[in-house]
Amino acid sequence: MNSKDTFTILVLLVLYSPSAQGRPVVVETGGLRCKCINYVSRFIPIKKITDIDIFPSGPHCSNVEIIATLKTGKQVCLLSDAPWVKKMIEVILRKN
Repeated sequence: MNSKDTFTILVLLVLYSPSAQGRPVVVETGGLRCKCINYVSRFIPIKKITDIDIFPSGPHCSNVEIIATLKTGKQVCLLSDAPWVKKMIEVILRKN
């Protein structure tokens, strides 16, 4: 490939890149978005949960996110508005 072919390919890449057409290029930076996409609202017995992480809302995400780690190792996002989740959080806070 000669320098003329290389130059032509570079010009085509620049012309057809998303940033050249005025569309934003989204670059994910560490942790600056919500962690949960899908939420579980069904009851999960507390004996099947090994750990719970609570992430308050903030500039990264407008939702309070509650992530439960099950004994199987699977992590699930709990629906924070579910009555059983609210009750479980209250019980945990009282214990601590």
